[in-house]
Amino acid sequence: MATVVVNARFCDKTHRITVKMRDDGDLDLVVDSDCEHVALYGENIGPVITMADVTDRDGSRIFDPKVQEPLTMTCLAPIAILDAAWLEMGMMSKNRALEIKKDEISFEEVSNDCGESTMSMACRGRSLRQLQIQTYQIGCSQDSRL
Repeated sequence: MATVVVNARFCDKTHRITVKMRDDGDLDLVVDSDCEHVALYGENIGPVITMADVTDRDGSRIFDPKVQEPLTMTCLAPIAILDAAWLEMGMMSKNRALEIKKDEISFEEVSNDCGESTMSMACRGRSLRQLQIQTYQIGCSQDSRL
């Protein structure tokens, strides 16, 4: 069994995602959250996910727009489901996860070459590292990228 907890400080909510491998190769899923939107998302997915749901983005119910409908695009619950499933399946190291304890997303104020101050998002962590984040500055002859 693998459990991932999301402390969503921006919206002041907590999501506890638990995944357990079944004998048939599917995964039992429990989504426990004080966020009504994430709870509904968990109901939309259902109590069982498949190997394909966590290894193939195309056709995955985790990323199905109809299933994700209650969530904001920035919600971390889908990534937490993937992380818990990958930990349970041995595709991510449980020892490493317990060693590092958490991945982070931090919001930092930065200045571009034009002296304008803007907010940017820095991602740290295995799942979020795959995201390509770019910040463009309007009104500046050069674009600034993270």
